Amino acid sequence: MNAVKPIQLIYGNQQLQIDETVATLIQTLLENRDAEFTVQRFDVSELLKEDGESADEKVDHFCLSCDTLPFLSDRKIIRLEHLEKLKSPRGQENEPQDVGSRIASPSIPAGKRLFFAMRKYLVNPPHDCFFILTAFATRDQDLSAPLLNAIKQRGRIQKFVAYDDDNPIAWTIARGRQKQLSLTPQLAQLLIELVGNDLNILDQELEKLSLLSLKSVNGDTPRHESLRIQEETLLEHVRGAKSFSIFRITQSLSQKDLVKALETLDQILLENPSGYVGLFVLVSRQFRTLLRIHYFQQQNLPPQTILSKLKLHPFLGKRLVAQARFFTLDELEQIVIHMADL
Repeated sequence: MNAVKPIQLIYGNQQLQIDETVATLIQTLLENRDAEFTVQRFDVSELLKEDGESADEKVDHFCLSCDTLPFLSDRKIIRLEHLEKLKSPRGQENEPQDVGSRIASPSIPAGKRLFFAMRKYLVNPPHDCFFILTAFATRDQDLSAPLLNAIKQRGRIQKFVAYDDDNPIAWTIARGRQKQLSLTPQLAQLLIELVGNDLNILDQELEKLSLLSLKSVNGDTPRHESLRIQEETLLEHVRGAKSFSIFRITQSLSQKDLVKALETLDQILLENPSGYVGLFVLVSRQFRTLLRIHYFQQQNLPPQTILSKLKLHPFLGKRLVAQARFFTLDELEQIVIHMADL
């Protein structure tokens, strides 16, 4: 086995990549050992929650798990989730004596005791104990600086963050290939346009398409070759995602189908009552795009040039060019001005 550092931090907003990286790390460290006696899993949120068992008792159990020798194994793997929720105590930089023991430190809150205990383990990990830490965060600043600095000294950090403009086309094609789906870059782009760039959601939609394709092609018989997906298949089956609902409402408005647009709007706001600002921005952008199409057409630009200037997936671009015909130039200008006023 290649040397694995005793402390591993994996964080970001791409939960699928985080989970898969953690699973690979655990399998590497196990090396045929029994996971039941080797791996222990904790969550900062659960440790600090006051429920049937007090937070103090749960922190005691965590510290005991870190301090004791492995049981029926020669190594121990401690997986701790949501490290971003473990914050540095204010106004106290020095670690209290015997902070790992509630009996020795009865007046120290559980959260503070867990922080100092965790920092102690990161600075000097117990022998044959590996820490795999995960956090849902997009920046180093979202994590406790003392803990992060300790991890940098003794461990390895991996970051999986997707920003709004990320476009994981290559990942989508490769993931589809694993599920025996053949996706062109254009189809991968279309799928991302419909469901967004969250890899977990993309993976779920690809899995659904794979199962539907398998059933439609040859029942329960396994495929031996990748099946090529068509645009119509994506639009027919990729319907559960929030991004697709936004796609549908903008399409309905572009076709002047007010009833369908209002039905979709009601569904979106029921699921996310505070999402109206972002939705308004997307609708406004849609009408600005339709207006730009009219301006390009006034310049007698060919459709292919218009699509290139819009920088949209060709399938979506062609639809927008067709939808622009539902409006006159004057109507679109008035709509865009009115939305700007709003």
